[in-house]
Amino acid sequence: MDLKERKILIISSEEWDHIKLSKHHYAIELAKKGNKVFFLEPPIREKTRYYFKEKKINENLTIIENRFFFPYIIKFHFTPLFNFLIKFHIKSLISKYGDFDIVWSFSSLYQDLKVFNSKLIIYHLVDMPKDKIFIKGLNDCDIVITVVEEIYNEINHENKLLIGHGLSNQFLNYEAKEYNPTEKIKVGYCGNLMLKSIDRDLIIRLITIYPQIQFHFIGPYEDDKSDYINTLKNSNNVVLHGKLVPEEIVVIYKTIDAFIICYDKTSSFEQNRNNSSNSHKILEYLSTGKVVISTRINAYANEQNLLEMVNDDTNEKYLDLFDQVINNLNEYNSQNKMEVRFKFAYDNSYQNKILEIEKAIFNIKTHE
Repeated sequence: MDLKERKILIISSEEWDHIKLSKHHYAIELAKKGNKVFFLEPPIREKTRYYFKEKKINENLTIIENRFFFPYIIKFHFTPLFNFLIKFHIKSLISKYGDFDIVWSFSSLYQDLKVFNSKLIIYHLVDMPKDKIFIKGLNDCDIVITVVEEIYNEINHENKLLIGHGLSNQFLNYEAKEYNPTEKIKVGYCGNLMLKSIDRDLIIRLITIYPQIQFHFIGPYEDDKSDYINTLKNSNNVVLHGKLVPEEIVVIYKTIDAFIICYDKTSSFEQNRNNSSNSHKILEYLSTGKVVISTRINAYANEQNLLEMVNDDTNEKYLDLFDQVINNLNEYNSQNKMEVRFKFAYDNSYQNKILEIEKAIFNIKTHE
């Protein structure tokens, strides 16, 4: 089965207007391939006069806003009843929009996807679900896609795939040009600055030790009760851009000399390692060709030519690594090194991810 001219339902755990993640990018690229894609948002909680309402993005991509006919709170108190009632919600969805050739779910909300009676059912695991009953229910899917090895190893499914995050179109416009350093070195970081997985102390030490470097932080933040955000706001060598759209991020990335990844390596972080081990932003960094200075990330442990990364699970040697790279940027941003990073990012475009999944589907269906 190819992924062309199919009717596809993507079940999302985020709304369409949310910052664009894998499910959004897959929807966009699948629509470009001539599929009729329906993007089902999470159910709204407030009462409305409708149960389903659609909004067309283009000829091939339709967003479906929906509301359950029963109180959502049942999920937390009477889970078996909730799972029973949700089947009727699915049947109402099919009654309104017709059958789907493919159901591609990114949400753990719908635990019995067999109700759709589709030709192909795909579950895309971005994070490890905590519900063991749900994990057992994955056996009802034709294919389970995981994004990191930690999740892949936990899933017992005959047709499981390990396919990392992709690179969105906005970051596919770079050319691996010769590195031309400016007088003031600029270091970039992109992501939610309030995440607990960030090594805040390490970031503060960096901006304190290197006042001659201009640090650019892109991503949402809020005034923190600790000194963390206040220190960033009051530092002369820090620029807080806040939350930006990809088109704005691309413009800033073109001015950056090096990027940083600073995850906290405490025991609490270890429990959520998969959340950061293969994120979109790493590919976005690499798409510029510029050097990335990183704490240890399992997904890239065997890709030493992509990230300049500390070798152990502590951050004790990070400052030494940072100093080594920053003082030798011409070497680390050589034409050869930049082209390797650039090519890796491009090879992981969402167009190529879909081709990879398409090939896997063909092999699975051929051997059935």
